[in-house]
Amino acid sequence: MPSDTAPSRKRMLLPVPASPPAPRSEALDRPKRRAPLQPPWQSGECARILTRTPQTGTRTLVVSLDRPLVLGRSSRADYSLASPLASSVHARISATLSDTGHTLVTLDDCSSNGTLVNGRRVHHRSVVLCDGDRFEHAAIPLLTSLHGRSSHTTRRIAGQLFRYLHTAPPPPAAASTSENDAPHRVGAYLVYPRTLGSGAFSAVHLALDTRTLVQVACKRLPRDRVGKDRLEVIRREVGILRRASHPNINRIEAVEVDAVAVHIFLELVPGGDLFTYLIKHGRLDAPEAKWLLFQLALALEYLHDTLGVAHRDVKLENVVLAFPCAGNAGRFPKAQLADFGQAKEADARFRSLQGTLQYMAPEQLVAWTRHEGYDGKKADMWALGILLAHLLTGSHPFEPFPSSPSSSAGAARASSAAAADLGASVAQELAGNPADKDVVRAVVRGEVALPEGRWGSEDGAVRALLASLLAHDPSQRLTAAQVLDSAWIARSRAELDELWRRVVGHGVEERGKK
Repeated sequence: MPSDTAPSRKRMLLPVPASPPAPRSEALDRPKRRAPLQPPWQSGECARILTRTPQTGTRTLVVSLDRPLVLGRSSRADYSLASPLASSVHARISATLSDTGHTLVTLDDCSSNGTLVNGRRVHHRSVVLCDGDRFEHAAIPLLTSLHGRSSHTTRRIAGQLFRYLHTAPPPPAAASTSENDAPHRVGAYLVYPRTLGSGAFSAVHLALDTRTLVQVACKRLPRDRVGKDRLEVIRREVGILRRASHPNINRIEAVEVDAVAVHIFLELVPGGDLFTYLIKHGRLDAPEAKWLLFQLALALEYLHDTLGVAHRDVKLENVVLAFPCAGNAGRFPKAQLADFGQAKEADARFRSLQGTLQYMAPEQLVAWTRHEGYDGKKADMWALGILLAHLLTGSHPFEPFPSSPSSSAGAARASSAAAADLGASVAQELAGNPADKDVVRAVVRGEVALPEGRWGSEDGAVRALLASLLAHDPSQRLTAAQVLDSAWIARSRAELDELWRRVVGHGVEERGKK
């Protein structure tokens, strides 16, 4: 499992001309624009963090996509903080690239007493930094005595001040809209032009709840693209998310509808999606893949057994990540299941083609079994198996792998006749996605290809779990609760529970204190 110390490395400090400190702004006011620093920037640079101390003068820290910037009292931090108020690992600043081409730079507080961002205390949470933002150490609670009785007070102690400058260029498609344009108000929220991601019918924007000053994500769907059927899907998604309350399910905050768009406000999880994370890392080692599987199995167990709902589109792109623990150097992130646009109560069998072709189970793809009806929860578990194989191997398990294909234990082969009888719905989908044809046929035939001997002493347990998730017969497929009881998870259950408490549960406790 992960260690609690950051890797040893130092970041180069670039001297810049000293400038007088800018006046502080109120929490809701945006700091005044400064004249931008002049390029050339360093290769891969996304942002600069300016700070000043009497001993060293003004210094500039560079944030890049390739690795996070760790601030703290530890000598292993990228920038060492001298203040006794600072934690060993106080904050982690990292950059990710969204699917819209925008660069998002996030501050994750990892401290014992919090970080002040534009005067607002952030504790064990993440915020997306905007040009001109300021952050410093938070105030600390002090124990005082009044007439023999103890009470907690807060003394404002100024910490070392940092100023954020966003230097990443906007994507070409966004040249007409500046990330620094003024936000517009929607209900109690300010919605910013900056996009965090996009979908087939929507764009996800950064937003701010003006009542709590907490950042959220705004899923914006233009009204001219929201027909009657699509509006019903949105209502269903909102209804399910309003009922859901689980740390590994992306939480809904509010819904606002105006003449221009439907706005769904969601919990902000700024670490990007699992697909982008996997593209960056190629494939994950077994402990990290196990940690992500554990969280998603918890989410699906809650969704299936408590709410009685099938997600119907479990895939890498619909898992969002947060990186709250700097001591893990970005590994072992918090994961949340997101995008419930296809989700539906699973009190009856499904007969429609829903989801993403590469993650569909055989009973969804074959026409006659689809028309007879299939179990949406079992289809979710197949998709979870595909996702796990992606994490462990970096590829789809039904695509050719550089080893001899072998059928998974207990998986039955579908006949060639069934492989040809996919029905009009699948044929139409394949016409638009011809590259998926070989995968779909391999899924129907039960031809899974996995590498040999990749997972060391846990190889047998990993293969047994994959075989049970990718069982061709849905009645033989594991449920989410059974995944949590599987031999592979059981070997590390105590460590997984403790990591969940520290990485995921801590944020739940912090929200409960508000």
